[in-house]
Amino acid sequence: MGNFIDLTGKVFDRWTVLSRVDNSIKDNRVMWLCKCTCGTIRSVGSGALRFGASRSCGCTHKRKGSDHLNWRGGRKKQQGYVYIYKPDHPNAYKAGYVLEHIDVMSEILGRPLDKGETVHHKNGIKNDNRPENLELWASGHPYGQRVSDLLVWAKEIIAKYD
Repeated sequence: MGNFIDLTGKVFDRWTVLSRVDNSIKDNRVMWLCKCTCGTIRSVGSGALRFGASRSCGCTHKRKGSDHLNWRGGRKKQQGYVYIYKPDHPNAYKAGYVLEHIDVMSEILGRPLDKGETVHHKNGIKNDNRPENLELWASGHPYGQRVSDLLVWAKEIIAKYD
């Protein structure tokens, strides 16, 4: 069957090699029974282990928030904006993050932002999320241009933002 390096007991990222799989030569590779740190047991090829092609059973992709391997405290910066991890926030994205300036404005308003509302940084610095540097902008407008429609819309705006 040829020579092979015994990997039993060795650790490769999240995999721990338990034993060689009997009759494990498959496509000229030796297969190993491995246990992931999450408890999943699976056969993995020696090359995938030694060269890092398989680092876990995939459990890390299912983890969210502080359980995720790349957790850095719930704050991240992208394109100059600060995102904070608040999965229960009504304005949060699918991954559970909300833009910090939106969270700050939500606290000021005492409610989440509505559709058509945005938050503007007065000084143009995207990560300066002090309340005094933020202002609420609204972009919604009614369909059509009838004066009666505009009056209804204006009354709604005054009631909402007065």
